[in-house]
Amino acid sequence: MNRQETKTHRNIDWAVVCLLMLGAALRLIQYLAKSSLWGDELAIVDGIYARSPLSLLTQPTEGQMTPTGFLLILKTLSSLFGFNEYTLRFIPLASSLFALFLFERFCDKVLPRGAFLLALGAFATSPPMIRYAAQVKPYSSDVAISLVSVIAARNWLAHPTRRNRACLAFVGALAIWLSYPVVFILVGIGLTCVTQPRQQPSTSVGRQALPIFLVWTASAGLVGILELHRFSKGTHAFMMDFWADWMLPRDKNLQAISAYLLRINRDFFSYFLHLPKWPVFLALFVLGLWYVCKHTKFAWLVVFPILIALFASMLDLYPFAGRLVLFLVPNVYVLIAAGIEALACSAPAFRNHPNWRTPIFLASAFVFCLWPLRKAHPIFHNSETRPMIAYLGRHYSPSDVIYVHDMAWRAFGFYGADFGLRQENATKTTEQSVLGPKPFIVLKDLENFRGRPRVWILFASGYRVEQSCPVLYLDTIGKRLDYQSSIDASLYLYDLSDLSSSQYNMAEDFFEDFRSNPACSYTTEHPIGPQK
Repeated sequence: MNRQETKTHRNIDWAVVCLLMLGAALRLIQYLAKSSLWGDELAIVDGIYARSPLSLLTQPTEGQMTPTGFLLILKTLSSLFGFNEYTLRFIPLASSLFALFLFERFCDKVLPRGAFLLALGAFATSPPMIRYAAQVKPYSSDVAISLVSVIAARNWLAHPTRRNRACLAFVGALAIWLSYPVVFILVGIGLTCVTQPRQQPSTSVGRQALPIFLVWTASAGLVGILELHRFSKGTHAFMMDFWADWMLPRDKNLQAISAYLLRINRDFFSYFLHLPKWPVFLALFVLGLWYVCKHTKFAWLVVFPILIALFASMLDLYPFAGRLVLFLVPNVYVLIAAGIEALACSAPAFRNHPNWRTPIFLASAFVFCLWPLRKAHPIFHNSETRPMIAYLGRHYSPSDVIYVHDMAWRAFGFYGADFGLRQENATKTTEQSVLGPKPFIVLKDLENFRGRPRVWILFASGYRVEQSCPVLYLDTIGKRLDYQSSIDASLYLYDLSDLSSSQYNMAEDFFEDFRSNPACSYTTEHPIGPQK
């Protein structure tokens, strides 16, 4: 190696260190911001708070589908260090930081130097990776576990020793307990093993992998038995309805399939990864598929999981939506970077002008790595209910009435005790078994408080019409005394004591007159599952 090559390698090493430090800093900033826990996080917290580890293994859970291993680790940490934001979010943070360093190792052997730095930069500054580094959800751990599994598989395929085979068997068997979507990764590993050429005259890779598959199958069978007891039919039905728009429609004709594939690619590249001109990045992704399959050994370890997850969504088995496919983000970044490499180095127009390569990679670095962060940058928030509950606690009187929207109910229970508020002293939105906005239900609930001089109403993120329509109703029948707002959370205080102040004696009359008003009009046919 001459002096120029040594200098180049040293510069690349420094660039890698800087990108890793940047990625770690962004994740720590998100974690240390201590944003309020929101609905899905609090559902998991409620599920483990008063339950023993044994009950987490055997008793049904409501509202969330979370891997058993993740819950057990979360329960252990919370029991040792307390139920607070920092403790509850430590596992996602540690997983995200671990995934950052795993990704560097993952794509180092897959991509050339320029594309490797592009992929690492995109992963370090990825908005969804930063967002879920500080949420009490298993999405960051899904990414880390998937990367560990792929790296273990690559090590064994490259060096099929007994030690590497035992390591892969152990990693896969344990991963099934900690992550649901890792199944797609393991199936992809299995298919890669089966399709690999013979390493020895008498034994194929698939036959050598048979003991690994048996260990994985035994572990998966045990997990499956436990999961059948843990999840109620209601929870499963709710999740299928909630994510139905990110699985193939029932009308499975060519037009419906094409529209579905177009929509989920737009949602993933544009709304989730925040990449501009998503058709361009989709084209780079496809070009990257060709490039890695042609130039990279064991490329199918990257490609198969994406195809399997997409196929599963078309069979209505798993939604191809936002955070549920966060575990595929490393694979997608590798393929996009490979597509840029193919365009910059393989296309005849660029191959004949090597001086163009540096500008191409600099422009790609800005669009691929910095543009998403410019559009969606830390600190990410879902619903800042804590400051609203704190304000309520400071100004609440024992004679006041508190009405809590169902999206804020768990937050009220978690944070309320810190400010002298209890769920027993508040009223929650009437339970409904249907998905979609329900402003009329909220109106009917609020009608019960007419005649009361001080009525507090706490709203959190959800359908906007569930707040705008009731607020219009309250402004019509009463007097607004106070109003506070935060990110996706708001708090109102009304005087509803004057029963003669409005022509509307019943919520039905108001709703009939105002249902065409933009504040009260809605449709139940818009997407249910959020893409945050």
